[in-house]
Amino acid sequence: MINLIIKNKSYDKVIFTDAQIEVEKGDFIGIKGPSGSGKSTLLSILGLLETFDGEYYFEGQLVTKKNLEKIRQNNIAYIFQKPYLIPYLNIKDNILMPLKNAKEKWDESFFQEIVNLLSIEDLIHRYPDKLSGGEAQRVAIARAIMTKRKLILCDEPTGSLDPANSIKVMNKLKEVVEKYNQTIVMVTHSNDFDNYFNKLFYIRNEKIENDK
Repeated sequence: MINLIIKNKSYDKVIFTDAQIEVEKGDFIGIKGPSGSGKSTLLSILGLLETFDGEYYFEGQLVTKKNLEKIRQNNIAYIFQKPYLIPYLNIKDNILMPLKNAKEKWDESFFQEIVNLLSIEDLIHRYPDKLSGGEAQRVAIARAIMTKRKLILCDEPTGSLDPANSIKVMNKLKEVVEKYNQTIVMVTHSNDFDNYFNKLFYIRNEKIENDK
């Protein structure tokens, strides 16, 4: 699905040198490493949000300046540490917002399937300020899945949740991978979720090492 070769990525310091990662369809990948090692940078590069010196192949196609925007819009969705729900929209409209913004059609039966999967069917007419942290994060997951994008990138999606809600979110993400064969790459600091991932990468010494 993805073959990423980073010859060099630098800010004030070098982050990656001759680093490489491969992502296959249906993977649930964990990205770990010390603070400042480049976890979020790697996620941004995978999401085609950061420039770098190297090559990026998406489904065998080399990403260039000409096709980058189209590949990103058509194939990639994001889940962040904070849900970033729009306060004046109810939950259903929050979930559908990316599709409406892109003027894409949406399937009501698929919407119902997703909200049932994530156990938020009773929340869809509420507003974000009436949700708990765990509920809001499951809404953010629903929003990403609803786009039917092939790759979902998650930056610390359990970082602000208590242990019980963290487990709920991880269980739901794993269900998404298994049920819809979507691909998820997730940055995490936690050692508690290693068993959820079929691949685990650790950033060390400017390289991306496969730990699993």
